[in-house]
Amino acid sequence: MTFEKNDQALIIKCVKEITAANAREFKQLVAQEFSSGMRDIELDASTLQFIDSSGLGALLSLHKMVVQAAGQFRLNRPSPATMQILTLTRLDRVLQIIT
Repeated sequence: MTFEKNDQALIIKCVKEITAANAREFKQLVAQEFSSGMRDIELDASTLQFIDSSGLGALLSLHKMVVQAAGQFRLNRPSPATMQILTLTRLDRVLQIIT
């Protein structure tokens, strides 16, 4: 996983999976990188191959953190498998998804 920062956004890249095994660590690392003054988080989900319920919980937790900071959490280019899970769980209605 890599991070990039611009004026108002933290951009997360190269995430292959978010599961029970790494969801807590993922959430903690992203929260640490999300510094004051930033408003948005963008997750490049094009490399995300697998996400389970713990991973979905981590995304929702980060979404909540960003919304409380008056920002936006964006999921960019999710794979078809990831998009299917987001649709089945109706999280596609909660998270901002950019295809």
